[in-house]
Amino acid sequence: FAIIGVFSFVGFQIDHRTHTSPLFTLILILFGLALAFYPFLKNQSPQMKWIISLILLTFIFIITSFFIPNYLLFPFRWMTVGMAFNSFIFYFMVNKSKANNAYSSLAAIVVKFILSGAIVIIYFIITESKNKIDYYFFFLAYILFSIISYTGAYYLNKNQENKKQ
Repeated sequence: FAIIGVFSFVGFQIDHRTHTSPLFTLILILFGLALAFYPFLKNQSPQMKWIISLILLTFIFIITSFFIPNYLLFPFRWMTVGMAFNSFIFYFMVNKSKANNAYSSLAAIVVKFILSGAIVIIYFIITESKNKIDYYFFFLAYILFSIISYTGAYYLNKNQENKKQ
């Protein structure tokens, strides 16, 4: 946890000096987490790696939200926690699927895309915001959670195929 603390402190200091609110804090916390938890994660099953990664990224976004200005707080939390919720739904849909090929998660992918669009549409309807940074938060969360979700689904399917052989 000391590694995570050092990386988050450095990121916070860079953000404070460059006025780029949570950007460097988030990036450096991700690097710190990857470095700190690598020995633990490398011995876990693909399913466990996937859920731990989703939980850690969700906690990073929640913790990062305490360091951003109040006027950005609602859009940041709406977009990031909404995408976290979306990714957990995808995780449980893929894990409940009994088929073990790439096509088995097609329904989960469709639901993920629909819910992703709903997050942005509902936010726009509620706030009528035209602030671009609100949507940047969405794209940041979408990209990070998608990398974890699709990588987790791939390795889960690959692991299931290897067990069959």
